[in-house]
Amino acid sequence: METRRKLFTGKVLEAEKGKPIVAVVSTKAPDLIGDVIHQGPNENGKGWLLDDFNSRGRVYWMHDPLRPNLAKATARVDGDRLLLSVQFDHGDDFARELDRKYREGYLTEWSVGFRPVKWEENNEHGGWTIYEAALDEVSAVNQGMHPGTGVISKAYSDYADAACEMQTALDAYEKRLREIEAAVMRMEAKHDENLAAARLRAMVDELRGRRTSA
Repeated sequence: METRRKLFTGKVLEAEKGKPIVAVVSTKAPDLIGDVIHQGPNENGKGWLLDDFNSRGRVYWMHDPLRPNLAKATARVDGDRLLLSVQFDHGDDFARELDRKYREGYLTEWSVGFRPVKWEENNEHGGWTIYEAALDEVSAVNQGMHPGTGVISKAYSDYADAACEMQTALDAYEKRLREIEAAVMRMEAKHDENLAAARLRAMVDELRGRRTSA
């Protein structure tokens, strides 16, 4: 499973000068496409797997692995949320500026990069329910890559445009999928097992496949 990235508008819990920043970077609440991440142990998995991340503590800017690591960091689960303790590299001008912006509230958002290990698709919110996931990295981000949000520089504008197009396509698939599922349910309620019902089910499967590949 390839790495997935989730934006979270986090809350800085601790930002005392001279000490690491402690922030919430993920919760169990559904995101914009309905995905739910179980933070801790649950009946179907272990929640966040943090050993690899905590051994390296990778903190990037906008998920850019070509830029040198910006901070030392560790993560831990606290109830239904994931906490990040991060100490930016004050010997790096850019990292030092990020530290100031988070401490003073000019930056508030984080994004987690992770690999789902155990999950189920098509939950009640229309997304995935992720029972176990390996945290790869956490990124400081300027704004979300959702439609209507800005970008930090031209270097990311193409990426942002592509993300907007993908989200628009997903929204269209979700809407059409709900319409088709409703039609199938109406036909099944009438015990109508004719060819039209079979074709509708095939269309549902096709849309689900496109959503997963997107």
